[in-house]
Amino acid sequence: MRLPLADAADQRAVDMAAVERMFDRFIERGFTYFDTAYMYHDFHSEEVAREALVRRHRRDEYTLASKLPTMFLKEEGDQERIFDEQLAKCGVDFFCCTTSAWATTARWSASTVSASSRA
Repeated sequence: MRLPLADAADQRAVDMAAVERMFDRFIERGFTYFDTAYMYHDFHSEEVAREALVRRHRRDEYTLASKLPTMFLKEEGDQERIFDEQLAKCGVDFFCCTTSAWATTARWSASTVSASSRA
């Protein structure tokens, strides 16, 4: 999610009133899919989703997805810790969809080559 900012120099300064209007209009027009990620808006977008979406709309009105930031998985247990943090920051018990976020093109290319060489 690229969210409107109250201060263009501060990724955490999200214009919540504008976001709420956007989310409300999106749902009113029949759309349901919202996607966020751990690192968006300086690690703040999941909290924005909680405030503008989760606390203001019934759970059956939207589908919420987030991305597991593989670039932050450094040691055993990081995946579970970060995933639990994501759920808490969003204020939900589950995500309808979770994907992986890759840090760089080089990492993606190396992983793709590695995976395809095993096929």
